[in-house]
Amino acid sequence: MKTDTRCSLRGTKGFAFYLKALLCCGSAMCFTGRSEAMIVSAGGQIISGNARDSADSSGHSIRDFFREKENQRDGKKWVRNSKGEWVRSEYVHVLGQRTEDPAEEVSGIKADYLNKSYDLGPLGEMQSQKTPFSMMTTTHDVIENQQLRDMTQATQYDPSVRWVQNDMGSSHLVDRGYTSSSLNNSRVDGLNASIQGSYTTEAFDHVSVLNGMAGALYGSEDPAGMLNMVLKRPTENPFFNFNFAYDSNGSPLESLDTSFGKGPVKVRFNYMNQTGQLYTSNSDQWRNLYAGDIDIQLTKHTKLELDASQYNSDLHGLPGQFDWDTLKVGKDGQGIPGAWMGMPPAFDASKAGYGQQNSYAAQSNALGVMKLKHEFSRHLRLDLGGLFQSGTRRTAWATDYICEGKSDTHNGCYLPGVNTADGGFDPNYISQNVAYNARGNVNDLTISNRAYLNGEFKIGPIVHHFNVGSNGYSDTGYSPYGGNSDDKSASTWPYGKNNNVTYPWDQPYNVPGSPQIIMKPAGFRKSNFTQQQDIMFGDNFDIGRQLTVMTELSWTWIHTQSFNTGGMGGMSMYKKGGGSLPETVQSAQVNGAFEPSVALTWHPTNRFSAYFNWGQDTTSAGFAPKDGVSNPNQNLGFLSSTQYEGGMKYLYRDRFLVVLDGFGMSRPYVYQAPYSQAMVKNGKQNDSGVEFQVSGALTREISMFGGVTWINPILRNTGSAETSGKYIVGIPKWNADFLMDWHPSFLHGWSFNTNVHYSGRRAGDIWNHSYSPEYTTLDLGVRYQTRLADHLVVLRGNVDNVTKTNYWSEISPSSSAGAGNPKANYGSPTNSGMLGAPQTWHITASVYF
Repeated sequence: MKTDTRCSLRGTKGFAFYLKALLCCGSAMCFTGRSEAMIVSAGGQIISGNARDSADSSGHSIRDFFREKENQRDGKKWVRNSKGEWVRSEYVHVLGQRTEDPAEEVSGIKADYLNKSYDLGPLGEMQSQKTPFSMMTTTHDVIENQQLRDMTQATQYDPSVRWVQNDMGSSHLVDRGYTSSSLNNSRVDGLNASIQGSYTTEAFDHVSVLNGMAGALYGSEDPAGMLNMVLKRPTENPFFNFNFAYDSNGSPLESLDTSFGKGPVKVRFNYMNQTGQLYTSNSDQWRNLYAGDIDIQLTKHTKLELDASQYNSDLHGLPGQFDWDTLKVGKDGQGIPGAWMGMPPAFDASKAGYGQQNSYAAQSNALGVMKLKHEFSRHLRLDLGGLFQSGTRRTAWATDYICEGKSDTHNGCYLPGVNTADGGFDPNYISQNVAYNARGNVNDLTISNRAYLNGEFKIGPIVHHFNVGSNGYSDTGYSPYGGNSDDKSASTWPYGKNNNVTYPWDQPYNVPGSPQIIMKPAGFRKSNFTQQQDIMFGDNFDIGRQLTVMTELSWTWIHTQSFNTGGMGGMSMYKKGGGSLPETVQSAQVNGAFEPSVALTWHPTNRFSAYFNWGQDTTSAGFAPKDGVSNPNQNLGFLSSTQYEGGMKYLYRDRFLVVLDGFGMSRPYVYQAPYSQAMVKNGKQNDSGVEFQVSGALTREISMFGGVTWINPILRNTGSAETSGKYIVGIPKWNADFLMDWHPSFLHGWSFNTNVHYSGRRAGDIWNHSYSPEYTTLDLGVRYQTRLADHLVVLRGNVDNVTKTNYWSEISPSSSAGAGNPKANYGSPTNSGMLGAPQTWHITASVYF
């Protein structure tokens, strides 16, 4: 039925109402503008759109029309259809507009993978097709349907993103070949938060990554993208969701997600608990989360958002870090020139023994967030926010050193009676050590802030979208005193000589009875401090309807301090409660570092845009290491980065977004000089590449998410002819990930999904003499939704790495690109790697009330 606006009865009363209705409403519906209503017959036919103020198409008089709707027979309401026949109605006079079922919104059954808009910090929300940057958002529906457990998993669909794990539980983001810092490149609800902590998906709604440089928008950062994890918020209508899941090999999970509240106060609460065995028989995990989110509508235009959460995780027995030298080692203990070792094959991570039960990563992450949002008018808005984070990490990880041959007697590669030949990975042995020392215990306290004011005004034909604001953080790191209160001596380990156990590559040895213990330091002391504050100003102005120019300017103030770090393993030997306060050995600061960014966007239609951006960024280069260099603890100053990027975006039928862009980036490189052995800043890392991304519904029954990236990451001017002009270790030239969800209507609730990930070969050492092979993994999943007693029930099952592919998920060098002649010594393996997860499976049953 169509509405004839010429026959509107809005504002008409009394006899004039009936007369106008009789004269002009015989063939169209008339609305008074009062309450919407709908009457549907038992056969599904819409009888009228408003029970009081409309007439149907049969031409009945208004008096008869109302009599038919109010007539009751046998205690039930009846209406006439267009033929004048009495039919029983299913719905009569439904007041108000139909509201969305909150269960459908939070369950993921819609498979809504479209990147609709992005949060650009001081600029606020911007439509994705008009954003002059390369960005990808893993939506809540992707997280639900793929049964993702950790927020690092949620970024796997962005082909420009990788992760580097320094040890069990400590990770850094790698975007477009550049490695992030621990704080500058990660946010929670737009506020600086440590990326080294662990975050579970149950607390978050979605995660976005801005690829490349964004210092003018967010302040000083490495050119390694911006990760923003967005917390869940209370829903308009209450709901209750309970989930029971089970992960391989035997790890049950229980969680609940609920939203409730009435009027101006609404609450969201999440709980999760998981314990049991992971994918190796000697592994174990325990995780739990408590998270609360409160929205308080203080006034019509003022809203207060409060969030608090506590997440704990404890992992034991997973494969540790693998180390290997680049050169074969001779009897003199030096690398044999030209005798390159090559890349070792990736091992089967499902086998027990590459990690031990007494190797662990225990973390605790307490988080508090407050945001105040106020609208002065439709054209002026204020956003204030603050974050508090307290994180602890306790780690003792297994290091698996790949022996270099029968003559290799260092790092535990002792093989009495068989040490007869030099070099090579034959007879293929691994020496394992579980290290317990102070470096594995870290406490961090982070406090971050933001204040943004943005709005719009018009001067002549130009519309200005201005913003002014500030954000920043202070971070304090605490390291343990010299010893651990319950440290174990070497003689107590059942490993044998020097705490090591040696075994063949494909036969890892699981030490029986190794205890699950976590070392507790005697105490902690302040070891480092960083304070950063940024001020930004920008104008995003429209010239006509097709051209937008964005200018963002940022100034950064940074103050860093590194305190006395004498003692074992680079940690303080000051005793708890005794001695003088630690002395500051190094400090550095920068005042008003300038970070500009300019972007031009052409959008001839609402669905298509082409853009170009340029920007510069500044970040701290840190301090030289304490050991192994000729300038220990020296302040290395700051690094300035530059980016050029251009691309096109097209939104197909308002449901499927396609993005194609190219970029070029450059940043100074810090390395150890080959002759002076000093850490210096000299040389460049130049990365260029092309990105292709898709998100959304290709058809009504097929949703897609993912993309492909080609990147050319090159080191130049390193000071060594052997390393200059070489590829960055661990970064593939080709990387792709595509997720597809098929939910055909004719299967009545059944859906299927598949995810294919491809990674090209990667340089295995800084001299590019070895490469890891390319690999492909396949994930498959199924989903079924139905209703029981009018409650939504969703069943999910996923199998990851269906083909059981063995691969190195990470490769990184521990030697400097300026090292010159690579004569590896016994104590410093040249390269390290982490194994990718083997075949795993997950099942989840969810019910919604």
